[in-house]
Amino acid sequence: MTGAGRTDSGVHALGQVVNFKSALHIPPVNLKLAINSCLPRAIRVLDVNMVPAIFNARRSAKSREYRYLFTQHELPVYFDDVVAQVPFVPDLRFFSDIADILKGKHDFSNFKCQGSSDVLTMKTIYEIGMEQRPIEDIFNMGFAFNCYSFRIVADSFLYRMVRNILGAVFQVLRGTRTIDEFRLLLTDVRHKAFNYTLAPAKGLCLVKVNY
Repeated sequence: MTGAGRTDSGVHALGQVVNFKSALHIPPVNLKLAINSCLPRAIRVLDVNMVPAIFNARRSAKSREYRYLFTQHELPVYFDDVVAQVPFVPDLRFFSDIADILKGKHDFSNFKCQGSSDVLTMKTIYEIGMEQRPIEDIFNMGFAFNCYSFRIVADSFLYRMVRNILGAVFQVLRGTRTIDEFRLLLTDVRHKAFNYTLAPAKGLCLVKVNY
């Protein structure tokens, strides 16, 4: 079985894709029901399709989309596993400049985790954005709050690359680092312009793999 990619412990995947070869012919709808009957509730097969023999869930992918949810507000317990809490109010005035810097093909060596086996550090970011989303008080307990949704689409990602990018972005959005310092992380890969903390895993989700 081949997966489209890996996710860190604590990261979610709503759009993971896997492929496998089988000598048995089982109608896709039946196969979906059969697999789900054996899986724990935290893992669900959403769809099953027949694909050409040359299809490879990882190598055939054109791009991958991740989203990261975070907020500065205190979280109700039923959102704690999917939304990260940050200790500052993000200043989104800087984000358009950050997006312009990140978009395109760059060497992301400064966003690679120490000890990573990744060799090819040139990656292309196709789309990047951030928006505020109100989270409704579904249980009428006074917990309604605004959530920030960070979206990034790239051809592929280094190990923990998205969480590293966000760790650096957070430094700019909280005003402790400048746009020029952030730019150096991409333009001067021989030196790390500043240190940052890896963003928490639970806010990140692989939402789609494009073929």
